[in-house]
Amino acid sequence: MLDLVLFAVLVGFTVIAGRLLRDAGPLAHWITGWTSAAAAGFLPLVAAVLPRLQLAAHPFGTLYAALLLTGALLFADRRVPWWWLPAALAFGVLRAFAAAEYGARAGYAIGLACEPFAVAAAAYVTFGTARAAGASIPERLLAPSFALLAIAGALHLGWLTAGRPVERFAPVWLAIAPLAIGVQVYAAGERLRRRTQRALEARVAERTAALAASEERYRAISDLASDFAFGIRIDRSLHLTREWVAGAFARTLGVPPEAIDGRGWMRLVERDSMDALFDEYRRLCAGEPIALERRLVRPDGSHCWVQMRFGEQRVDADGTLHLVGSGRDVTALKHAEAERERLARHVERVQRLESLGILAGGIAHDFNNLLTVIRGSARLALADLAADAPARARVERIATAAEHAAELTAEMLDYAGQSRAALAPRDVSELVRESADLLRASVPGGCRLELELASGLPAVAADASGIRRVLLNLVLNGAEALGPGGGRVVVSTAKADCTREELVDAFGAADVRPGSFVAIEVRDEGRGMDADTAARIFEPFFTTKFSGRGLGMAAVLGIVQSHRGAIRVESAPGRGTRVRVLLPPSEAQAAVAAPRAAVE
Repeated sequence: MLDLVLFAVLVGFTVIAGRLLRDAGPLAHWITGWTSAAAAGFLPLVAAVLPRLQLAAHPFGTLYAALLLTGALLFADRRVPWWWLPAALAFGVLRAFAAAEYGARAGYAIGLACEPFAVAAAAYVTFGTARAAGASIPERLLAPSFALLAIAGALHLGWLTAGRPVERFAPVWLAIAPLAIGVQVYAAGERLRRRTQRALEARVAERTAALAASEERYRAISDLASDFAFGIRIDRSLHLTREWVAGAFARTLGVPPEAIDGRGWMRLVERDSMDALFDEYRRLCAGEPIALERRLVRPDGSHCWVQMRFGEQRVDADGTLHLVGSGRDVTALKHAEAERERLARHVERVQRLESLGILAGGIAHDFNNLLTVIRGSARLALADLAADAPARARVERIATAAEHAAELTAEMLDYAGQSRAALAPRDVSELVRESADLLRASVPGGCRLELELASGLPAVAADASGIRRVLLNLVLNGAEALGPGGGRVVVSTAKADCTREELVDAFGAADVRPGSFVAIEVRDEGRGMDADTAARIFEPFFTTKFSGRGLGMAAVLGIVQSHRGAIRVESAPGRGTRVRVLLPPSEAQAAVAAPRAAVE
């Protein structure tokens, strides 16, 4: 009955120890092993009272050696077979049965054959830790301590196998065990510390890598975005101290953040806006919440529009202004607004010219009907009057005035696009060449007319008289712009390709599609025009001349529009004027051969 109880106790000890040690480290196994060794050493001492209890010393002794080896395997990061401890318990039970059948010396003899070798294996397993880089002294002494324990265990089992008294060998263990336990505890502690440090370093490295990746993503987003944020200080002398800058600052302003330190920020501000900037600085110091929208100058001379908002603004006792805010590049938005305004002005101009054309056409028709009666009556009256009749001179003046009025009406009809035009495929360069004598005879003596005519141009469906009137008006305007000093007026022809963007600024281009055109260009070296004047030159009755009627350029636009063309004007004060008439090529070829290139 006692044997069964002992066996149950051993099995229970092993099961409980196995559950407790399932996920434990080497130190827990070594402490449990030394507990088993203490039990194996204590039980023979009570053999006089309970002789059968001495048999349990054999399984506990075997578990001691097995647990030391298990801890050594874990210390060296080796795999422990799942069957190792159950096999050790079975071996210990086998020793107990041998001792019960053949005496205690038989059990000790069987243990001597195996247990010292298990402890020696622990010394072999941990020997590699002594050679590892950075190994501590306890780790270097671990393998020798196991070797010493293996020798002491072999001597102990040999002592008992020889039948010597148990208590006589106890001083040996009292001398060796504390040293071995101390080495094992310190070595396990060093191992735990090193593992904890490696785990902490790995976690720190992982967090550092995650932080670096996050910063890289933030940097990429900042580089792609058009916004930036900043924190700055500005003292009363307008000396700026940069605290931090983040986002697309450098890409927006074209300078690194450190370039704005001190008074470097003033290099980004246009001179004519410095006074307004000082006023805004005073308002910020007064605590007014304002939003700035300012055009800044980059180092390369280009401009950018930046919108700035301030989330925090405070002033120290010494007058230093602290600002935390954000900036946004709104250059593209400003350009889009300017383009929208330009298109709106263009549409307004087209609508105004169209309205004026309708008005002029209506007036010209009604006036022409009246002139028809006046001119016909004057001719009939002249036919009835004798050559020496007193009233004949008055009637002739009436007829002459009516003819001049008819010419004015024709110009108004030309502007309205209601004049009759005989369109035929013509070579524009040849038309200009045929009109050269008339043009030279019409300009003042100090004006030099030059022709630069291209050959091989596509034919244009043109009314020859209408194109001559266009040339005459443009050349006369260019000659008058030269002033008393004279100069050059150049008439040239060429093939031109125009995009939709280029036609937006053209006059009469509302129904003109982008593509290839035949261009007639008249340029002068005169005084030029400002933008407001150039925008109105084709309005009827608008003129800058004292004696002008303001219908010549209006008629030019009407004639060009009747040819499905457009006109581009480039002029600036003091730089002369260039007027380019764009005519679409005709589908039919010119009836005459393409002339040679001419420069006259």
